[in-house]
Amino acid sequence: MVLVELTCVIVGEGRAFDVEIDDGKKVSALKEKIKKKKPNTIKVQPDDLKLFLAKQGDEWMDVDAAEALSLSDDGGLPGFKEMNRRFWLKNEEHFGLNFTPQEDQVHVLVVVPDETES
Repeated sequence: MVLVELTCVIVGEGRAFDVEIDDGKKVSALKEKIKKKKPNTIKVQPDDLKLFLAKQGDEWMDVDAAEALSLSDDGGLPGFKEMNRRFWLKNEEHFGLNFTPQEDQVHVLVVVPDETES
């Protein structure tokens, strides 16, 4: 198990932030860490967060592009893969075993539902 520093962006809020987590943890644990990191922004339960890989094709998004993203009219994030809460972060569907973050990359897009939706 390896500690990784993931750069995240809350879609529609801008401003990237980092979360350090063990790659042997599940996505559900990442949701908890994100909620703890942004308690003033995230008012819903961690389970209600939707996390997406910040990839376009095989490339991680850069910070500027990720911070400029907004949700579609129906509140979705088309073109991005939602992370499975039951999978480990090191699962090949997410980051894989040999994931090495680079500067100016965003790894996780966070969608926070309206409090009335949860």
